[in-house]
Amino acid sequence: MEPVSSLFDYLLFAVMLYGFNSWHNQSLFQTGWFVESLVSQIMIVHILRTDKIPFIQSMASIPVLMMTSLVMVLGIWLPYSPFSGALGLSALPQTYWPILFAMMLGYIVLAQAVKTWYTHQSKLI
Repeated sequence: MEPVSSLFDYLLFAVMLYGFNSWHNQSLFQTGWFVESLVSQIMIVHILRTDKIPFIQSMASIPVLMMTSLVMVLGIWLPYSPFSGALGLSALPQTYWPILFAMMLGYIVLAQAVKTWYTHQSKLI
């Protein structure tokens, strides 16, 4: 899954650098990358935990759903929290969120497709 993750990291780099002009705003760039990385890694937990389609054919247990949701909410809140300055985080522009949503949707679909392909290939061996 690392190539899929890297592809979406590079896509986010382009969005942050060219879309949000964060060439000279390291904090904005790093905050955008932090949030995207956190959300994508939480999504991969749900994708890899089952051979089925996560959230549609298979749901994680309540504790897993609660913890991953909590971590995601905390990570999204941190740039707006009183701790943001100490952590070097910046508030993200409102236009970041629909872009992140679209990227995560693409990430989930591609990661699920790669997982399905790999599972199918490994059964042929």
